[in-house]
Amino acid sequence: MMLVACTLILVAATSTLPSGAPPQAPGPRYPSEEALRRYAQGRLLEEQGQRDLAIGEYARALVLDDGAGTLARRMSEASAVSGEASRSLEFAVRALAIDSADARASWLKGTALLNLGRGRDALPPLEAAATLDSERVEYARTLGRAAESIDRLDLALRSFRRAVWLEPDDAESW
Repeated sequence: MMLVACTLILVAATSTLPSGAPPQAPGPRYPSEEALRRYAQGRLLEEQGQRDLAIGEYARALVLDDGAGTLARRMSEASAVSGEASRSLEFAVRALAIDSADARASWLKGTALLNLGRGRDALPPLEAAATLDSERVEYARTLGRAAESIDRLDLALRSFRRAVWLEPDDAESW
């Protein structure tokens, strides 16, 4: 019994001894520090009202890190604010290719399609956005507008009802 206890203590003690190899430093959190810097620069430029320059920085960051759905989504948002629906659609589709469960990218895709006069095509991504994030009033409101534009009054009614429930003081939804 004593021999078994001593063996267990010896095994436990030697298994926690450090090896001769130096400790490994944690790897970078981002695949490209340059992409992160470009993204931060783009955000700064966007805050300063220089949206075109910001989009350029986002594009450079996306080239460096083509798997960053947040970058593609940010480019879609910035393009939408600039009134470039086609470009917004392009980057929303790209963001969804990276993360198909991105509610914001679905909403951006649907909104871009709606702004391009493609109401029927806008419904599926808008419905997906409203399902993925049922707490965002703008998703419900936009879905209602899209449904109304193509005479889907049942869906419009449900969507506007949801928007009113989410923000009862919002006169636009009433």
